[in-house]
Amino acid sequence: MPITNDRFALNAANARWGSLYDAYYGTDAMGAPPPEGKYERGNGSRVIARTRVFLDRAFPIAGSSHADVKRYSVEQGALNIDGLPLQEPEKFVGYRGDPLSPDAVLLVNHGLHVEFVFDCNHPIGSRDQAHLADVRLESAMSAIMDCEDSVACVDAQDKVLAYSNWLGLMQGNLSAEVSKGGTTITRRLNDDLHYSAADGSTSTRKGERCFGYVTSVI
Repeated sequence: MPITNDRFALNAANARWGSLYDAYYGTDAMGAPPPEGKYERGNGSRVIARTRVFLDRAFPIAGSSHADVKRYSVEQGALNIDGLPLQEPEKFVGYRGDPLSPDAVLLVNHGLHVEFVFDCNHPIGSRDQAHLADVRLESAMSAIMDCEDSVACVDAQDKVLAYSNWLGLMQGNLSAEVSKGGTTITRRLNDDLHYSAADGSTSTRKGERCFGYVTSVI
């Protein structure tokens, strides 16, 4: 990402976590381009079914499938799925909210985290028997902030902008005003994510990507 564009830099940093539902629905990942217009429930149902296949592969349940689950809860430090455990219970990392009706559950597979988001008032979660509103994946990619190939820092003002944006990323206080549809919002780095771990401690995960930069602004 060009380090001189604060909005692009923030977008790249905040892309550490992304919705698997959005990735399937909004791309051709399932073999066809996304439908035009408003949300199409038929395609949405296919996305949810495909996501359950992924969950069964990454986090198999002893004697069941994520497609059939009606309730996820945390009991005695373990993930309880309709009374059944994960085949690999050590993949459970933590949860947020009430353990018997969590707002989110965090699992890990091959060193990367997957968050189940529950919300009975969400347009998707309200129609799901387990109230699963989204599945968010952690990316393994780093964000490269480019100081040369996609930017041209030719004077002191350009260099101050580049280095001030980099400093804002390092200190965590970079922000940008973004206008869309007549509304202006302030975009910032995502907050870190906090969970109650199985042993009762607090487990924290970074909300934004790791950073690297290529070449220096001379």
